[in-house]
Amino acid sequence: MYDDILMSGSRRFVVTFTRSLPGGRVRYADMEEGDRRLFRIGSLLYLTDLEEVSGQTGAA
Repeated sequence: MYDDILMSGSRRFVVTFTRSLPGGRVRYADMEEGDRRLFRIGSLLYLTDLEEVSGQTGAA
């Protein structure tokens, strides 16, 4: 997703809500099949600042 945002220049993206496991974790592989769905609502996020930091974190 990060690469898509950098390459497209888009600053907006949607994060949909989903059911979570106890403790607030979301891990589809550990969920019951009936709980592996997205809700009709979510949040529209707008990035005001985006900066490449993989060189600082050691990420590729």
